[in-house]
Amino acid sequence: MELRRLHTLRTIIVLGIQLVTLLLVLLVIFGAPSQVPTILGLGAAGLTVVFQDFILAFFGWFILMGKNGIRVGDWVEINGVGGEVVEIGLFRTALLETGNWTDKGHPTGRRVTFINNFAISGQYFNFSTTGQWMWDEITVNIPPGVDSYKTIEAIHNTVLKQTERDAKLAEQEWQTATRQNGLSQFKATPSVDMRPAASGVDIVVRYVIRAGDRFDVRNRLYQSVIDLLHKPANAALTPSTTDQQELTKV
Repeated sequence: MELRRLHTLRTIIVLGIQLVTLLLVLLVIFGAPSQVPTILGLGAAGLTVVFQDFILAFFGWFILMGKNGIRVGDWVEINGVGGEVVEIGLFRTALLETGNWTDKGHPTGRRVTFINNFAISGQYFNFSTTGQWMWDEITVNIPPGVDSYKTIEAIHNTVLKQTERDAKLAEQEWQTATRQNGLSQFKATPSVDMRPAASGVDIVVRYVIRAGDRFDVRNRLYQSVIDLLHKPANAALTPSTTDQQELTKV
């Protein structure tokens, strides 16, 4: 990396010396131009157009260093590319890519570099700061012959138990933000929907979770649902002791 940077710096210096030499030769041959302010103005305008990305990148660096910016080690998404920040330079920001948000979040091994103008003309999301909540979902297929309504109720209760704390925190932050800005109130209650499928019924569970904990919570929910589906088929349908006593009395 150091050799590449030295080679790049050497190339820039050589080109700069050649341009300055060319300008001096032209001044000696043709003399100083009569409309210097106009030429300087046109030259400055041309340089502004040519280097506009670098100018935006320079000012974008100040935005990234601000309160709502990003830091090395943050989990971010920049212009649709997600990953962990490994370097923040004056003109460029580098990420260790971890794929998109529908994947498992494993590193792809690629180092992606962005010019800092995305802070002004693009978009970025920082999932490592406070209040970065997101809706996630899991899909479970219920085969034919299983009591879908009882299974849905059991899965719903499991999701409520697993995400209760995060849902309360998300609602508190959302209510604080909406109350300050006069917006409508938002709810973070998990939802369970049924969709017909070729082999039974697909159950789609949506819930709110902090972005940084998304994969851990998803794995725990999948494990809980698998344990639930592998219980004996008659366990969910067996009446409780109280129900049995009432039936005996009748």
